[in-house]
Order: sequence, then C-alpha cells, then structure tokens
Amino acid sequence: MVDIATPLKPHQVEVLRWVEAGCPDPGMPGDGAKHTVRALQGRRLVTVSRRDGRWSATLTERGRYYLDNGRYQAVTSTATSDLLESSPTQATSGGKVRQPTAQPSVIQEATVLIERLPDQRRHRGRVGSGHRHPRELL
Repeated sequence: MVDIATPLKPHQVEVLRWVEAGCPDPGMPGDGAKHTVRALQGRRLVTVSRRDGRWSATLTERGRYYLDNGRYQAVTSTATSDLLESSPTQATSGGKVRQPTAQPSVIQEATVLIERLPDQRRHRGRVGSGHRHPRELL
C-alpha cells in the first residue's frame, strides 16, 4: 500500500501538471501517464472519470495545493478526519500509516456470519435440511 503522504517523484509532478493543463493529448508525458494519474487519484490529488466513455482527470484541492507549494498541506484536526474518512489507510503521529479498524457493529456481524458457516456445512445434504449437493440433483 502506498503512503499517501510520501513526496511525489518528478514524473508524478509532471503528470499532475498535465492534469492541471486539462490533459491535452499532444502534451501527454509518456505512455504511462494515465496509469500515473490513477496512482495520483489514490493519493487524493486528482479525480478520474470515464463519463460517457471519455477519459478525464481533474485536480482536487489537495492536488492544487501540492502544485502551488511543492508539498502536501499540513494536516489539521478537521483535515485529518476528512482524510481518514476518504482514505483506505489512516495517518498516525510520526507520519506512519496504519490500516483502519472496523466499527464494533461490523465486527460483531462478521463474527456471527463466520460462526454460522460450520453449521451450514454440517447440515448440507441432510434430509429435511433443504440443502442438497449439486451431484444429488442429477
């Protein structure tokens, strides 16, 4: 997983500038530019669309700030909560990244479903269980 706070490489900045310019075909920086744009989307610097079959990308506020300042915006408590809600990873103090934790209700629901699995397998194929093995149906 990519740390979304890692500074961009020069070619990524070049692609970000290309997105800023409106993604003109003649100015596309290399064959992998669209793949790089997808990676920049993962860092929340751009948004990508394929509306009506036409590929397009636009800068986010975070991407605009990076181009204007050459770095990411300092994270405030409000920005941190916004970033954490929209990001698959969570920033911790010291710039490290950790995986998000699930809500207790989600964990409880998953536990109940997992505990049901062995019971469903044990009853499969028994008379009156309503479940039959596909080979028995032939």
